[in-house]
Amino acid sequence: MLLVILASAKPSLSANALATQSVDVNFVEGTLYSALEQVSARKPDVALVECSDDAGDLDQLNKLQELVPHCVVVPVRTNPSPDFLLQLMRNGFPDVLTELNAAVIEELLERVTKRQEKDASLKYQRGQCLGFLSVKGGSGATFIATSLATALSNRASGQRILFIDASLPFGDADVYLNAPKGEHHLGSFHDSIERLDAALFGAMVQSVSSHFDFVPAPPNFRDVVNLDPDRVATLIAKAKSIYDFIFVDIGSDINPFTATLIDQIDQLNLIATADILGVQHAAQVIRFLDDISYPQSNVSLNITRWDAGGLITQVDMTEATGKEVQYIVPKVDNLITKSMSQGRSALEISPRSPFSGVINSWAEEIDGVPKKGKSLWTRLRGK
Repeated sequence: MLLVILASAKPSLSANALATQSVDVNFVEGTLYSALEQVSARKPDVALVECSDDAGDLDQLNKLQELVPHCVVVPVRTNPSPDFLLQLMRNGFPDVLTELNAAVIEELLERVTKRQEKDASLKYQRGQCLGFLSVKGGSGATFIATSLATALSNRASGQRILFIDASLPFGDADVYLNAPKGEHHLGSFHDSIERLDAALFGAMVQSVSSHFDFVPAPPNFRDVVNLDPDRVATLIAKAKSIYDFIFVDIGSDINPFTATLIDQIDQLNLIATADILGVQHAAQVIRFLDDISYPQSNVSLNITRWDAGGLITQVDMTEATGKEVQYIVPKVDNLITKSMSQGRSALEISPRSPFSGVINSWAEEIDGVPKKGKSLWTRLRGK
C-alpha cells in the first residue's frame, strides 16, 4: 500500500513507523494548491492531506479525488468546525484526522482495509449504478425503485445514495420520494456536465435525507428534447465517484436514449407483471439486451403486483424468458395510493407488510450488512 502525506511541514513520523502495516510512506511538502499534482502523479492508495476549513480547499480535495478515483483521500485538519465536517461528509470524505502520528494512521489504515475487504466481498460494489426498467408501462418500477432507495437510505450503514429520474418525458419519482421542489433538474446537470464535480453536485441536488440525494426529471418537454444521452451517461459516470449507489429510473421505453444509459448501468432490474403481456415484453427486452451485448449476468428479472392465485406462475416466467426470477413484490395498490396521498414512504406507512419485508430484504442484500435471522425473502424462497 502506498501512503502519501501532504503537509506544509514534514510531520515527525519516521518512514518505517508503519512497517508492520506493509505501507510505503511518501512525504510531500506543500499545500493543496502547490502540490496537488505531485500527490496525484504518485497514484497513492491512501492520501493524507493537510487542509483548512476554506471552501477552496474542499474544491481541491474533490479535484484530487477525481484525479485519483481509487485513492482514499483523508483530510487532515486540527480542530475542524462542525460545518466543515458536515461538508466533508456530504462530499464523500467519511474519514478525517485531527493529528498525524503512527497510532492514529495505523488505526485509519486498519479501518480502510476492513472497508475495502468488505466491499470486495459484496455482490453490489460501492459506486455501482442500479437501473430500473419497466418492461411495460404501469408495472410499478418507479414505486419499487424509490422504495428500495429509501430502504437503503434508512439502514444504519449510512451509504450515500443518488436517485436519478430518467423516466422521460414525464418522470414522477419526486411524488413517491416526497422530495422538496428545487431549482435544478436533470437538464441542469446535463448543461453543467463539463464543470460538474462533487461540490457542484452537492449544490445542485435535492436532498431527500442527510445521505440521500435526488435529481428529478426535467419539468417541461423543451428540456427533455434537448437532452443528449451521452451527456446524461457522463453524469452517471461522474456520480459513481461521489456516491456509494446510484439508482436510475429508466422508465418503460427502449430507445437510443435509454440504450446509451444502459451502458453505464451495472445492475439492470427488469420489473414485470405476471401476465401475458408482462411475460411477452420481458422476453423481448431480454432478447434486445442480448442483441446489444449487455451482460446477461447483470440483468435481474423481478415480478411485481404478484397475485399468488394468478394464471402465470414464477416457473412460467422463468421458462418464457430464460431468466430466474429474483424478487417477487406483492400487489400493493392501496399502499401506493396511501403513500402518494400522505406524502410518506410505503415502508413508513406499513413497515410490517409483505411489501416492506421484500423491499427491506432487497436493500439488505445491496448493503451487504445482514440482520440476525432469516430475512422474509429468504423464508419466502424456502431457503
